Amino acid sequence: MKKMKVTSLVIVLILLSLTIGFVVNMQGDHPLFKTLLVSTSSDKVIFNNYSKFETIQEAARFLSNGNREKARIVFEDMLEKNPEDVEGLVGIAVCYAYIRNYKKSIEYVNKAEQILERGIELDNERQMQLYEIMAIVYDATSYYEGSKYNPKLMEYAQKVIDMESEDSVRNKSMHYTQYVALFELYMQEEMYDEAIEYCKKAQELLPQNPLLDHTLAILYTDNSDFENAYNSINKVKEYFGDKNEYYLIDMGYYYTKTGEYEKAYDCLKNLEAISPDDSSSLYFYYGKYYEAIGDIENARENYKKSFSLEPYAIFDYSNQNIIQRLNIDISDLAEKMEEEKRRDYASELGDQT
Repeated sequence: MKKMKVTSLVIVLILLSLTIGFVVNMQGDHPLFKTLLVSTSSDKVIFNNYSKFETIQEAARFLSNGNREKARIVFEDMLEKNPEDVEGLVGIAVCYAYIRNYKKSIEYVNKAEQILERGIELDNERQMQLYEIMAIVYDATSYYEGSKYNPKLMEYAQKVIDMESEDSVRNKSMHYTQYVALFELYMQEEMYDEAIEYCKKAQELLPQNPLLDHTLAILYTDNSDFENAYNSINKVKEYFGDKNEYYLIDMGYYYTKTGEYEKAYDCLKNLEAISPDDSSSLYFYYGKYYEAIGDIENARENYKKSFSLEPYAIFDYSNQNIIQRLNIDISDLAEKMEEEKRRDYASELGDQT
């Protein structure tokens, strides 16, 4: 299963968490994001007649409306007045992550890290929020950089988990974000026991999210824990029904791993009937099936189709193992991604409309 990448929407929500916070409604069947004001230790006027707190809120609103240029101007104005303003530095880092220039994004995160290491005074809440955003920025870099920054992601995710917010709901939302980042990281690196541990911790905070049952079904199957895998699959079925793609993926992969190949193939054919032509997951699990039955040519073909639909997936550790194990020629995809990377890493915020 391929690791989900951070989307622009998620990055906006993370930036909002720095300034106005975001809280998950844990009680409803369909969790919602809502805002929660948090205190700031500074009321310094930065931009027009706004306080610093209001300034960052304004930048967050610009980003949420897709106006990265105005957000950039606000954050750069903050840095012009104080080059060591960590919120300004992290704000610019998020802006660069938004346009996938992770090289520049990490440069600004590193500047903020150097200032934080000197021991500047920040209240617990602001420090926790900065760590949260740094973790998400490092996670986002995997789009082009694969696992290069995983140690930094783990470092900041763990810092957030180890800290406590004064607001218990806010605390849950921040911890949930990091548990998801960590189980995705361990899943990518095929460390299934650790991935299961953090996925279950995320589920404790958000028990009504059936996609976590879907993830656990895949993880348990990967880990050959078929009893727990089957239990998780049944929970997916209860929520989505037996004609749903998540259920059919889970059941098809379960049968593939248990050697019940006719049942696995039936599930995949049913999945194919309801899947769009650009479903990378369909071809990915066909690849798993054909590899399991020893049909290597069809396995290569289906994995290649899957990676062609989501080329960034070739950078994932687990997918690199598949590519090397089956000697899949991805030279065209690697060249395409390298060209995209060069283009994005040469882009500047002022270039974006």
